[in-house]
Amino acid sequence: MKVNKNLFFILFVSVICLGFTACNNDDDKQTDYAHNIVANYTGTLSGASEVPIPATIAIEHSAPYKVNLKLNQTIAGLPINITCPTDVIEKDGKYSLSGNTTIDLPLGENGAPVSIPVEVTGNVTVTTDAVISAKVALITIKVGNAALQAVVPVFPLTVVFSGAAPLI
Repeated sequence: MKVNKNLFFILFVSVICLGFTACNNDDDKQTDYAHNIVANYTGTLSGASEVPIPATIAIEHSAPYKVNLKLNQTIAGLPINITCPTDVIEKDGKYSLSGNTTIDLPLGENGAPVSIPVEVTGNVTVTTDAVISAKVALITIKVGNAALQAVVPVFPLTVVFSGAAPLI
């Protein structure tokens, strides 16, 4: 009987001890890596004309894993002002961007605004070593679509931005 009491006591203490153990609460917390590519990128736009156009693209943090890509530029004689919400995915130090928005351009009758689709895709690479420290962007911006081509022959217009920003 005494053995049963001892066994019961050991079992009881073991159950109590198990009640105080817990699962690991340190879930793999992801860092919002969108902050890593926030900067003003200076470079050129090509594809809109034979000569690359100097341009600046601003990438601003907007939400976790999201940025706003901003471009204010005259392209093909049209004022293109884009603010595109863009998703950011990081893999091995390379940041992939993709987003869609619309912009209004004065292409309608008597200069009435027409809503034009915009698609942004691209990559930003962050390099930090003894020789170079920079953020390098290669971004494709498609303005318009094939349906718009019947109205405005310049569309769809695809430009490629190539530029860099210093690390701060």
